Amino acid sequence: MKLATAAVYFDRDSVYDAYTSALLFKAQFASYDGSQPDGSFSRRRTISVGPSIVHPARSVVTVHGENWIVGEFVTDGFFDKPIRKTASAKLVTNLFTFVSPGTAALGGTGTTSAYGQERYLKDTANTPTTSDYSPQYEITFGSNEVVPDEYFLRSPTDLYHVRTTYTALEGFQVATADLIGVTEYGENKFVTVVFSGGIDPITELPAAGETTTGILMYAYKLYYHATEADPRNNQGDKTLVVAKSALTPVNGSTLTIGSEPYRIFGINSYHDSWNLRVRRA
Repeated sequence: MKLATAAVYFDRDSVYDAYTSALLFKAQFASYDGSQPDGSFSRRRTISVGPSIVHPARSVVTVHGENWIVGEFVTDGFFDKPIRKTASAKLVTNLFTFVSPGTAALGGTGTTSAYGQERYLKDTANTPTTSDYSPQYEITFGSNEVVPDEYFLRSPTDLYHVRTTYTALEGFQVATADLIGVTEYGENKFVTVVFSGGIDPITELPAAGETTTGILMYAYKLYYHATEADPRNNQGDKTLVVAKSALTPVNGSTLTIGSEPYRIFGINSYHDSWNLRVRRA
């Protein structure tokens, strides 16, 4: 009996495509050897298959009713012939939708979705404004997923802003993202914004302003200083993301969020949105 034939004899676990539910192949599904104090070993497994098996198209499979993200296969051989392929697998925690900043500001949901695993990475601190911490996450996707930098990721319950992405050693695509959530430090993140309309030159009365929706976050999570002359972030400064399709803001103008007046002191183009640096007026 050939060793390669004996090696696939115990491939008894049925593996399905998580997106289409189609049966892909049989495999051996085993525990990941390398537990950690935070219990992350329970969210990792290894999947072992015969050398002829093709990697799943979108790298997410269903085994025993659970969805797993599969890394790149590593081949084991014997006498210069491949006999097994093994990959690391991570348990899916959510279905995420990739949302451009402008679409997110308007409350849109985006068009591309992918299964991913969110894992707490660290806390970040807005030291000029508050002593509270804000969590940052690593969100892992399959190797074929394209996660745009600076986009938003929407789960069924939360919103994340991607700071950067990288390819992990196992072949996963990983996004480092700030949790935006629904509220932060007791303030709503999805807001209705009324922009000042200035003064009507005929009536000399305040003109009607433009109203849109946006995402409001503390400035340390999203800012850009192009030159040394740009104003630095002060206590209470925030970044307001609004869609370019909604309006064209004017630097120095005022706006109202809820009952609070703000003044714009910086404008940056950001994909299909404007990032407005705002400060309470």
